[in-house]
Amino acid sequence: MEKNKILAALTVLIAIICIIACEKNDQSLKQSAALSDAHNLAHQTKGFYSPPVKIAVKKTIENEQGVIHLSFSSSHIKPYLIKLFLDKDSYKKVDILEGNYEILFMRNILTINQSETGSRYDFVVDNDELANIKAILPKDYLVPGSIDVIGMSVFGLHSSSLRDSPGLSPDEGCAIAGGPGSTSCSNACCSTSCETGYYAYCGNTCSCEKKTKSN
Repeated sequence: MEKNKILAALTVLIAIICIIACEKNDQSLKQSAALSDAHNLAHQTKGFYSPPVKIAVKKTIENEQGVIHLSFSSSHIKPYLIKLFLDKDSYKKVDILEGNYEILFMRNILTINQSETGSRYDFVVDNDELANIKAILPKDYLVPGSIDVIGMSVFGLHSSSLRDSPGLSPDEGCAIAGGPGSTSCSNACCSTSCETGYYAYCGNTCSCEKKTKSN
């Protein structure tokens, strides 16, 4: 009887040790899940990459669209603000906590990744350019459940040829670009990509406008 009790206790102890070891292994995997080949992908897609940087998050409603503002300051890149434009249903479902994230911008795709917690968001703009961007990515690079957005605007210069320029703020008289017929545009203030069915507008403000019959 005493031997049975000892064996049972040992079995429970071994099970506990196994559970703890598995949890530590899972946590280790999460902590090591940094974005792979990020610098190269940013270069190939003419976007940008930043190692983990603190992102502040704000949500607003503008022009009947939900807008998520991601603000940051990084010595590695010139951009300082990304606006994501979503339909109201998707906007309500997306809940990004402020914190330190890697940022990988690939024109039609934005990935922010927090390796410590395993929190990753892939935002996708579906237009004629998307297939070209996806063709560059390794197989299964995007996580399941990527989020389709109406569009996104990046404020601050990100073109590699202009990265040493100071850039302009949205109130400094940026030239107007885009308009009906364009799903993307850029000027000295911002770069904007919009899904098919919307047109990109770049000026002192940057947005995705719904196409109408008159357009």
